[in-house]
Amino acid sequence: MRWCGKVEPSRSARSRWLAALGAALLTTAACGGTSGGQAAGPIVVCVDAALSGPFVQLGQYDVVGVKAYFNAINRKGGLLGRKVNVVVENDQSSPPLAATLARKCVTQDHANFILGPEETSSSAAAVPVADALQTVMIGMQSGWNMQGLTQPQLHSYAFPGYYNVFYQNDLDTVLKLIVPRHYTRIAVIQDATSGGLPNEGYMRTLGKQYGFEVVAVQNTQPGQTNDTPQVLALLAARPQIIVLGMTPGPDTTTAIRAIRSQDPSIPISECSGCWLPSFIAATGGPAIMQNVYLLGSIQQLVASLPDTPENHPTVQDAKAYLAAMKASGYTSPDEINSALIGWAAAEELTQAIRTARSTAETAVRNALQHQKLDTVGIFWSRTPQDYARITKVQDVMAVVAPDGNLQVYQAG
Repeated sequence: MRWCGKVEPSRSARSRWLAALGAALLTTAACGGTSGGQAAGPIVVCVDAALSGPFVQLGQYDVVGVKAYFNAINRKGGLLGRKVNVVVENDQSSPPLAATLARKCVTQDHANFILGPEETSSSAAAVPVADALQTVMIGMQSGWNMQGLTQPQLHSYAFPGYYNVFYQNDLDTVLKLIVPRHYTRIAVIQDATSGGLPNEGYMRTLGKQYGFEVVAVQNTQPGQTNDTPQVLALLAARPQIIVLGMTPGPDTTTAIRAIRSQDPSIPISECSGCWLPSFIAATGGPAIMQNVYLLGSIQQLVASLPDTPENHPTVQDAKAYLAAMKASGYTSPDEINSALIGWAAAEELTQAIRTARSTAETAVRNALQHQKLDTVGIFWSRTPQDYARITKVQDVMAVVAPDGNLQVYQAG
């Protein structure tokens, strides 16, 4: 029995027993009644996400993924025997508000952990707050090291929860389109955000390796509603393909519509989050999406993976994801295909808590620093020196057929 303080000795065995019982009850209340001395109440996870503004397509589905994951955990008895409560805060796609809400998650919502934000500049604003409060935060942004944060901030209490989608999209474009088709003239259009702007550097570096030239680059502002001037400048350089570095959602829709209004057939790649029926409709339908190459859906990934022992964890995790989404009532194509990032972040946090057998911040942080995990095809191999170390990403490229259905694209 562990004591928080001294107990006054009793004069009789009965008195000693009563005193011990009373002290034990006080200890349970003051020091926690579960293993490891933790409180018996629920574990609170706060989601700092954009439920409005230009990043809403990211935020709203990240929340869906988090809720589906913890709904499944709660149906199985909770985490360490405790229910998980999810609290959602809307940062409105505003980096300053994302930072304010990270603090609110801890000081007012009394969260044990924070998931989010989901956009790179919002994450960069919130990370220093989580570090200062010594609260584990798993972000849902694309990329980690290019946020403009210091090395101490990148190796403190905040962790990346997803891979650098922009870089992976650029690499897929190079390996599956540019190299097989022998393209040599490439144009890049990118959001002027800390996540979007590095696309130029990625493509120039890949160009040196694979023998092509970036002939034009244009930047757009998040929420911009007309990209025609930028598109005209790109096309003036006579590229053979336009590479997207856009935040999924309205920014990508705006860019594709502007490109197609000037050139109905130039290849566009790689479009993230663009397999959603709502996205295809908003962009103008299947006809507009011809020759647009997409980051494929979770169903396409699973269907295209060879049935090998190496792929088995990815397939099983994907099946668990799809079952949890259905059980939580999230059955629309948009929900099913967009909630993976929230699911992945929640899964990483859960595994770290189970590894630590504790919700203590330092214990969970230590578990995350050494985490080895495959979550829906992202193979983490973290070290204290490199939180973002990923050994492999399994993904698939897709195209939209004339009838609106999606097809897996195979190079060549």
